[in-house]
Amino acid sequence: MKAKERQSLMDIALLACGDVESVFAIAEKNDLSLTADLSGVEISVTEAVNERVSAYLSDNGTEPATDSSSDEQTALISNDENYILISNNNDYQLTLNI
Repeated sequence: MKAKERQSLMDIALLACGDVESVFAIAEKNDLSLTADLSGVEISVTEAVNERVSAYLSDNGTEPATDSSSDEQTALISNDENYILISNNNDYQLTLNI
């Protein structure tokens, strides 16, 4: 499975295996850290643990991408007034407040 922009190993584990606990096996199988930048990387996955969740995400075209940039993390942690969090149909985006 090829990781898309902003997808983390936890996103991949949820999509492929239906369970975030599979993240450790996937990280070990691919010799990756849990926080590795995966954009465009081909990831070998393990068997689905919860096929219902995996199938639901696939059938509904849901592809979680929860990775955040260091700027976004810093803004959220420091409560930086220059950034605002925008929700669009439960899709949250941190935006520079100009």
